[in-house]
Order: sequence, then structure tokens, then C-alpha cells
Amino acid sequence: MSRAVFLADAHLVRPADPAYGDLLTFFAALPADLGHLFILGDFFDFWFGYETVVDVDCIPVLQALAGLADRGVRLWFVEGNHEFHLGPFFTRRLGTHHQQRELFVTLDDLHIYLAHGDHLATAGRLHSLWTALLKGPAGRAILSLAPPALTKKIARCLSAASRKAGGESRGVPEAVWEAAGAKIAAGADAAIIGHFHRQEEREIDLPQYGRKIFRPCRRRMYALGDWATDRTYLEYRDGAFTWRRWTEDCRHRP
Repeated sequence: MSRAVFLADAHLVRPADPAYGDLLTFFAALPADLGHLFILGDFFDFWFGYETVVDVDCIPVLQALAGLADRGVRLWFVEGNHEFHLGPFFTRRLGTHHQQRELFVTLDDLHIYLAHGDHLATAGRLHSLWTALLKGPAGRAILSLAPPALTKKIARCLSAASRKAGGESRGVPEAVWEAAGAKIAAGADAAIIGHFHRQEEREIDLPQYGRKIFRPCRRRMYALGDWATDRTYLEYRDGAFTWRRWTEDCRHRP
């Protein structure tokens, strides 16, 4: 059976920040039989994959990810609205499997839909349009030409303004549950998303079956909490999904 960890919304900024340090300790303590690490967006508070430049603040966590890749953990990354083009370090050095919007994977016999989730909401269309423009070829070209220090400073100002407005803390909209239900109706056994900073779980009712599906680990949607404030993540092991919260006394848990 596969063993996997799913996390989102770490919003890493500086190695001295508590969430950053805890994540490094968490990565170092991941079990030897872990097969997959899924990062569902906004792992960084800002990331752009330059060809020859890596933000010095990101080096410790990139080294930690490299260590996991070297020991055989498969890394999967769905970009969030704070990541723009993962770039060569992730794709070449780490061999990361990544997508901008969404990803379908199979663990054992489970077909799983993965997304950061911001594009599933019907609200915030202006935000979605802005993100799409920045993630497109023109936006990538502009960001690649801008001085990295300036781009980073602007991105952090925008990020702070977004948090102040509470744009990602209002819970999971019904439209998102419906979108996940459509993915499950189309054949997925589970859906896992990030972005909304709320740990929620819902059973998906499929009308065509005339009843709810109660098979373990199947037909459910999981909205991940965030690592940045709650240190929460989702674990898949022995055919079951389990919510976890990392604390100092969890570092030796098998």
C-alpha cells in the first residue's frame, strides 16, 4: 500500500519564521516508507522559477525537498496563486511532477483529484483573471525580466494586503464543493484541495446512484487546512485518509 502526505498553504517567507522551521523539522521526521509528498499550492508566499536565481530564503526548504527526492520520495506540486512557474530547480533537480491548476493521480486503486482550489470558486473573478495573466507566457516573460529583489518586494506587499482583506479565510464556498462533486461524478474517488485555509471534509452525494456512497476513503472531498498557522496536513496510509496536526511531540511518530 502507498503512503502519502498532502499539505498546502505554508506561505514560507523566512527560515527564522516558526512555520518554516517546523516544516523543516517535519520533513526531516517523515517516515522512511513515505512514497509521495503532495504540495497543493501556496507553499511559498511568493515563488518564481528563474533560470539561474534562487531566493536565498528558499534554500533551506529546497535542500530539504532535495533530500526527500534523493531518498526516493516522489514530489508532486500543484501551483497556487502565490507561485508562478516552478522553474528548473523543481523540474530538473527534484524531478517534481507539477501542474498549474489541477492534477489527477492514482494511489493503489484510488483515483484522486488534486487542486489548489482558487480557480474552482465563482467569486473573485478579477483575482482569477489577474492570476491567469501572470501565469501565462506574457506574465512569465515580464517576471523573468524584472529584478528578483523588486519582484519579491512587490509580491510580499500584495500578499500582506490580501491577508488583511481576509480573501482566503472565509471557508470553502458551495461552488467549490459542487465543482469537486463534478470531478467525483466523472470518476474520481476523492478530491483534495487547498487555498481556503480551512480543514473541512464532506461526503459527496452522487444523485445518479440514488444514495450516498459509504465506502471507506471513497467519494469524499477534503479541503486542507493550512500549514502556516495550524500545521495541519492529510495523510494517506493503508487505504485510509487521516487528518494530522504536527507538533513537537509528533516528530518520532512512525
